Amino acid sequence: MRALGGMELLNRRYRIRAEEETLLLPLARPPSAPEMERLETLEPSATLLKAEVPRVVPRPTLLDALSGRLPPHLLAVAPRSIDHVGDIAVIELAPELWEHRALIGDAILAVEKRTKTVLAKKGPVTGAFRLRGYEVAAGESRTETVHRENSCVFYLDLARVYFTPRLSYEHQRVTLSVKEGETVVDLFTGVGPYAVQIAKQLRDVKVYAVDLNPAAAEYLKRNIAANRVWGKVIPILGDARKVVRTRLTGIADRVIMNLPSEALAFLDAACLALKPQGGVINYYVFLRRGGSTETAQAEVADAIRRAGREVQAVLASRTLRAVAPHEYLAALDLAVK
Repeated sequence: MRALGGMELLNRRYRIRAEEETLLLPLARPPSAPEMERLETLEPSATLLKAEVPRVVPRPTLLDALSGRLPPHLLAVAPRSIDHVGDIAVIELAPELWEHRALIGDAILAVEKRTKTVLAKKGPVTGAFRLRGYEVAAGESRTETVHRENSCVFYLDLARVYFTPRLSYEHQRVTLSVKEGETVVDLFTGVGPYAVQIAKQLRDVKVYAVDLNPAAAEYLKRNIAANRVWGKVIPILGDARKVVRTRLTGIADRVIMNLPSEALAFLDAACLALKPQGGVINYYVFLRRGGSTETAQAEVADAIRRAGREVQAVLASRTLRAVAPHEYLAALDLAVK
């Protein structure tokens, strides 16, 4: 279901239905051959068939709850998307809606019964720890929660660590590309969404999970215990470059670099962490107005060359999501020799 959602294949206007030992998942369109191949990899029993399933009765939306309580010009800029992290809803408000944040927060609690807290973003992600400010708009006054993703449990505090639920599909995509027996270095691990999922879904793997933020390191240890992956995930607190130089030189089959604002500056450390014969780098970058994945590939290839390595192949190149007007997050999977 998560994979179908990530590929925009799941038709949420119809109900999922169980029929004896078969689960019927309604599709929005016929999957392409590569999409079907991926689905069959995830679930070998997956097949396409025609069946009648009932429509979903629409639940009240946030706009329904706000209708009549906000004037039309403000209703037009009300939040259309909400990030759900555990039982916390995170919203981004237009400046003209800030004074109405409590009203909007109460409306969210009214239509989303499992949400206990609504946080309003107070600014952009900043600093070495990638944190942002929040204000409680409604509900319980807290920023800590328990988030579930791809069969894993993550304890975290949004005010003290970086985390986004919007990369759930990407976490799973990278996890599925890891092979048994690999050693992985996750250079900017946060609370461990890559490291923990890789360790939980593969039997024979070792992941060195590095982060500079002491709070992230503490939550990572908690998440390692909660998901029972002690010994498979090795938590390390420290600067990525120093840690690689002193502890992780030449050990990795794969390096994950989810720090799109600064990853380019750490490519030398990633190359140093790879085994002498090479490996894979999962690299993330922001593409700004006029940028492209091709431009990013050339920039990365040049930096890797300066580090004494060579890009052998671009295994995957994809734009993931918009992060701001005219700015996108992109992922590059690089085979490096």
